Amino acid sequence: MKLKLFVFALFFMIPLVVVQADCYQLIRQPAINHISIVIDRSGSMQGSPLADTKLGAKAFVERMKLTDRASIIEFGSDVSLAQSETGDKTSLYHAIDSLKANGVTALYDAVVRATLLLIRQDGAKIIVFLTDGSDNAVDIP
Repeated sequence: MKLKLFVFALFFMIPLVVVQADCYQLIRQPAINHISIVIDRSGSMQGSPLADTKLGAKAFVERMKLTDRASIIEFGSDVSLAQSETGDKTSLYHAIDSLKANGVTALYDAVVRATLLLIRQDGAKIIVFLTDGSDNAVDIP
């Protein structure tokens, strides 16, 4: 009991200084998501796998907010930008519909391409991968 009283006594003997300051400034701005949808179109995706992937990608695009911006990266043996970043859902749907299965799976090259595409963007950066396998065509130096 003596220890508790001693600590209590010390607490009230130390003068407390309270300073109120603004440590931050709240800025309201719309949340902008920068999304890179990366789609495997390698030969193993021929038929229903690619058809199902296209449906999934289009369902994702359908649910994007008005402020979201997305790009479509396709990969098989090579990686290419099928649609640059846009908020236009019709353009994104068209890029998804135009995918054709061919080649091997350059998954890691697609990871690098998507990362480089988003790295300098402000706001949230999101990479969505739609693939059925692992890399079997790495071309990273």
